[in-house]
Amino acid sequence: MKMPGEIAAAIGEVGVKKTQLPIAKMIVLGILAGVYIGFGALIMTTVRVGLADKLGAGFASFLGGACFSVGLMLVVIGGSELFTGNCMMTNALCSRKITFAAMLKNWVFVYIGNFIGSILLVTIVFIGFYCFREPGGVGALAVKIA
Repeated sequence: MKMPGEIAAAIGEVGVKKTQLPIAKMIVLGILAGVYIGFGALIMTTVRVGLADKLGAGFASFLGGACFSVGLMLVVIGGSELFTGNCMMTNALCSRKITFAAMLKNWVFVYIGNFIGSILLVTIVFIGFYCFREPGGVGALAVKIA
């Protein structure tokens, strides 16, 4: 088991490695993370459609959250770059292991990659008309959640 100081140091080292990624790799890994998180959100929305009416709002929310975590698992297991996780790079910045410019470069390219990935998934779902197969279905719930 690591002590808090050791965990902070390990997080700082991860931040250093993230700033050393080539820009193209940052973008590709960012695209993957955008797709993965979007996929988790799509599963969560799909599972929740009509579930609250049958089993209650609490269970529907619980099951939706469990399904959304699939997207987070894909990000971690797949080693992709998610902007929200990269916000922990401030640890490396405060420890003076990276510069503000290096952190900002990572954030910008990963954010752009996440955005492209999310738009890519939306395009795939839209082309498949998945959200519009039934009135009051996934599409309506997605709009309500948004």
